[in-house]
Amino acid sequence: MKLVPFICLLIVQVYLICTNFYSISADEAGHVIEAVRFYQGSSLFGIWLPFEKVFLGFFLLFGDMFWLPRIISMIFGHLCLASLMLVSYELFKVESVTILTGIIGAISLIAVFSVIPLTEIYFFTFVLLSIYFLLKKSNWVYLFTILMTTVRFEGWIFAFIIMLILWREK
Repeated sequence: MKLVPFICLLIVQVYLICTNFYSISADEAGHVIEAVRFYQGSSLFGIWLPFEKVFLGFFLLFGDMFWLPRIISMIFGHLCLASLMLVSYELFKVESVTILTGIIGAISLIAVFSVIPLTEIYFFTFVLLSIYFLLKKSNWVYLFTILMTTVRFEGWIFAFIIMLILWREK
């Protein structure tokens, strides 16, 4: 039963790809090109934050510039869904609510953002993991909060709020 949301997400992802939902855009292509250039010796700094350039660029050393970013986004989509379900369980402690949350998450924007290789799926995953570890009062919150700030500029606002919460708890 706990696998149902992940199966739903996989079905939606495969459906979107089979219907040629590739999202070939300048933004997505720009991220991929920047990642390749980084490993060819260009600067880490540019118009985007460095996470995707370093992370995706490493994997692009071993694969295709079109499919590999999409496969990595799909994997992160499943991590994002797992993170959403962890936060749901931590908040409500009811397994049926967690599974329903997972199913709704699987057929919503998580599916779309996990097929197109943009930074949103990384960002959502790190935000949800930061919230989960904040709720668990675990030191892992610091790692995922830092990672969140290397993906999107909005992460800096979330990080500031999380740090205020942590500071207030001490």
